[in-house]
Amino acid sequence: PEATSECVPIMRFGKRLFLRTEADCSGAPYLSNRELKEALNQTVWEIRKLDQTVRQALPRLPPDTVITQFTPLLQQVPAPMAGDIVAIYHSVKLPNERFFVILESDLAKIGEHAHKMDVSLARKMGRLQELCVEAGVLYNANQLRRLESTLSYGIRDNAAAARRLLRLKIDQGGSQTMAAMHAAMAYYNDYVQLLEDHLGYLEINVAGFRKLLKRHDRQVPKEFHQRPCPFVGYHNLVSKITRQLCSTVHPIGAALQEAQTALRERPGASQYPASVLELASAPKMGEECSMVITVAQKLKEMQRNYMDSIEVRNFSSFDGPRAQVAAAH
Repeated sequence: PEATSECVPIMRFGKRLFLRTEADCSGAPYLSNRELKEALNQTVWEIRKLDQTVRQALPRLPPDTVITQFTPLLQQVPAPMAGDIVAIYHSVKLPNERFFVILESDLAKIGEHAHKMDVSLARKMGRLQELCVEAGVLYNANQLRRLESTLSYGIRDNAAAARRLLRLKIDQGGSQTMAAMHAAMAYYNDYVQLLEDHLGYLEINVAGFRKLLKRHDRQVPKEFHQRPCPFVGYHNLVSKITRQLCSTVHPIGAALQEAQTALRERPGASQYPASVLELASAPKMGEECSMVITVAQKLKEMQRNYMDSIEVRNFSSFDGPRAQVAAAH
């Protein structure tokens, strides 16, 4: 029999945003999706009205012509109709400006909240690392240097040395060690949930900004754009702190998982809560936030290449005069 693939319905963005905001009891600000769509729809409606009016005033214009710039055509409109068309032309700017006023207000509020969450999560990450060090799951550089000073040989592989110390601590550890390990694991699970919620918050808002701005750039001619295109201000929501937290939590989760595996191999391990606690998987950034990081990296690379080209031109322009001055002397 032929295999049939089930079609999984894709939830519309507006529905996903509504469910997210309904489930979020933190009071965090979200994208004003409905208000932004209304302002954008009004802008598009005014542009279509302007398009129809210009075509009526210029009957010789081929019907299949796609008007991408209205300013040159306004000069060709007969005088009796020029006033009305100019009024319609200026009416396009009002809802378009309102669109960006709402968008920038949302961006400021969401950015402020995201920054507060970044700071809070960074502090909690510090506490998580402290608990892992106390439990012997992680070792900092100072601890390993002190250990190395007591040995007759140097430590070549810090990670391997840390794993051996962890095994030794689990084999010889008592109830205090087991309690410290359980505290680190429980705190890690709570932290993963907070970080996952934060990444989900960023993902839904970044997706909303991208979708609306993409539609705006596609449907609104450039002469009506109120801001430089493309508008990438929302890229700043995915901060360097967020990226660092995501890259740090994964090795911590792996170290805790390794510690739990070693603990379960110890006789009578089932009596320790740390051996039966289910560890959460460290979250990853969603597609939207990952796309923002990729685009930001490409923009930085383009800017760096441009600056390098300017620097090359400046230095090369001075080679000639310098050589001539040297020759004159």
